Parts: sequence; structure tokens; C-alpha cells
Amino acid sequence: MSMKKNRRFITDQFGEHPAVKAWTTLRPDLPKPEALELIRSMNSCKSPVFKLVGSGINGSSVIAKRSDSSEAMTEISIYEQALVYLSKKTIHYYGNVKDEKESFLWFFTEDAGEHLFSFENQLHVSLATEWLADLHTSVPKLDCLPDRGVDYYHERLLSGYDEIMVGLSNPALRNVDVAILKAIIENFSLMTERWGEVHTCYDRFPKCLVHNDFEAKNLRVRQEGSRIELLVYDWADAGWGLPGIDIWKLNIHDYWAVVREHWCGMSSEDVGVLACLGRLFRQLNGIAWRAKILPHASVDSYEWLDRKMKDMQVFNMRMASAFHSIGLL
Repeated sequence: MSMKKNRRFITDQFGEHPAVKAWTTLRPDLPKPEALELIRSMNSCKSPVFKLVGSGINGSSVIAKRSDSSEAMTEISIYEQALVYLSKKTIHYYGNVKDEKESFLWFFTEDAGEHLFSFENQLHVSLATEWLADLHTSVPKLDCLPDRGVDYYHERLLSGYDEIMVGLSNPALRNVDVAILKAIIENFSLMTERWGEVHTCYDRFPKCLVHNDFEAKNLRVRQEGSRIELLVYDWADAGWGLPGIDIWKLNIHDYWAVVREHWCGMSSEDVGVLACLGRLFRQLNGIAWRAKILPHASVDSYEWLDRKMKDMQVFNMRMASAFHSIGLL
């Protein structure tokens, strides 16, 4: 299945666009783009992303991402230093170049295509299981990898708690919103009290390079003849942490079957706990990100706020379930 979306092409002198100028500076040996497509707007809270059509090797397309230099270094380091250890297919990284504003830079990768990944497709899930097993067992601990461990998530919990406490005073919140936030605060308080036990549980398991946002939106599949491959991108949140953060949507028995020769002494039951702990961290992080919007919500943004609050409610339910599954609730 291919991605369906409204194309947004930049047509007004796109050859002078900063993404194109940066690309031609970096790779003058490759073609200038036939077209420039906006993938993610510069008005987004995330880095703007563009597709340079036909500029890559053998006429392929190239993805251009503009980021703050300090924020981009994690992703660039993973492309340059970490993914070389994998035996599985990885996205080709073309390099990076400074933007006209010195504090920003552009980096370029191959376009992963538009064939969507689905966790409902068993073949796709099998590909993801094997790919993650390779990622989690192949890459050594490198100095460039930021911490994505239990202390990182404790900080996320505390910052999320603070954001919610500030946001509760926003008059734009309805009674139902306040009830959701108070339920989250209750669970956050309980987790804070028992974080030492979370830490003890975390210490039981191996640590590795984790993608940390292993969701369908960051995955594509590509078929060449009879061969089908998984392509993974957007490593902005990656780092050294718990493999459970990536595998919580997978079949844990299939994952264990692949990794058990690398992690001697772990049982399938251990991997189940590992996945629950990863699920806990994922939901906690999702709440913390969305809590940032609470002070800025207004009555004019009701539909937007309603979506965020529904997300937080679901995350809280999943978080409580995971906390219970590992015996801490």
C-alpha cells in the first residue's frame, strides 16, 4: 500500500530554496532536483523536511532535513557511526552541510519511499522483529549515544508532572480534561514513590541502541523483486537504553527466539517484563510531550486540545496497565 496524501510542491524558483542550495553544495556530483516537495512544514514544532525529487543515486529521491546543529548531532552520529554495525538494510546517508544560519544544518538521506509499514501485517512485523534484533545486539555502546535509560524517563516523569500542574490552572480546560489530568497526576505520584523499584527492574535487563520512536510513521517497506526490506528513519530520539522501548508492539516470543543466543540467561517471561517496562516508558514519554501544550491551549483550539487530551487519557490507561503488569501497582 502506498501513502496517500496531498502533494505540496514548491514551484516558485525552487532551485534557490535553501534545501536545494545546501544539497548542491554538499553533492555537486549528483543531479539538481527535478522538483521540491514539502514533507513537513517549517511552521511545525519539529524540524522541516523536504524531498528532492530525482537528486539521489541512480535518479532516486533525497530527503533533506533542517535542524538545530546541537539537536541534529545525535541523528547524524547514528547514521555515521552506529548503523554501520548492522547487517540489515539501513537508509543511505549522504552527509550534512551548514545552513546559511550557522546554528543550523541540513542533513540528507535517501528517500525511504511511500509503502507504509503496518503492525497489522504479519510479514511487516516479522521484518521489524528481525531488524530490531539486529539493532539491539550489534551496536556497541558508543560515546555519541545519549542516555535513554531509566534516569532519562524519570526526568520525563518529573517534567511531565510539573507541566500538568501548571496546565491545570488553564481556564480553557473542561471538567473532563481536569479529571484526566488528575488521574495522570495520581499515577505519576505513585510511580515517583516506587521509582526505586522501577530502577531495580530496569537494572535486570541488557541495554542497547534503541530507536525510541519505533512507530509505523517512521517505518517503510521496500520490495525489490522477491525481496522485501524494512527501512527505518528519524533517529532524533534514539540513544542507549532499554530494548523494551522498541519492542512493546511486537510478538515477544518471536523477538526472544532471535535474541536469546545473544542474551544468555533471559527467558521468554523476562522479555515479557522487558516489553511491559518499555511500554510504561513509552506512555510516560507520550504524556510528557503532550503536557507541554497545556499552558498554551485556548478555547479557540478546542478540537486540537480535545485530540491531545484523548491521547493523554489513552496513554495513562496503557501506563497504568504496564505498571500493573510488572507488579508495581
